[in-house]
Amino acid sequence: MTQLQPKVKLHFKIPTYYNDGNPIDENEFISVKNYFIGSYGGLSTGAPSSGYWMDLGVIYKDETIEYMVLIERERFRSDVEPGLLREIESFKKRFRQLEISCYYHDVVST
Repeated sequence: MTQLQPKVKLHFKIPTYYNDGNPIDENEFISVKNYFIGSYGGLSTGAPSSGYWMDLGVIYKDETIEYMVLIERERFRSDVEPGLLREIESFKKRFRQLEISCYYHDVVST
């Protein structure tokens, strides 16, 4: 019988364009996919979506792909959460962004 287990669902929204307006190469997305699968053992992605945010009165539009992973809760707390800000900074640098949207929440899943 399958049992529900406590997990954390981690979300990253990765942009499809650099801040200068140039598209991000498809190979970068393949690399990110492989990174999440290698680091977390699996991955779900969402279709590209639009997001809007404001800074100093200027409205920006971002096209992003959402990467989602389920991680056993204890592993997340001990191994992932302590390095999460470093991981966000790495994606910001890699994709030349001011910010990378990242959030997580507790879930229960099989």
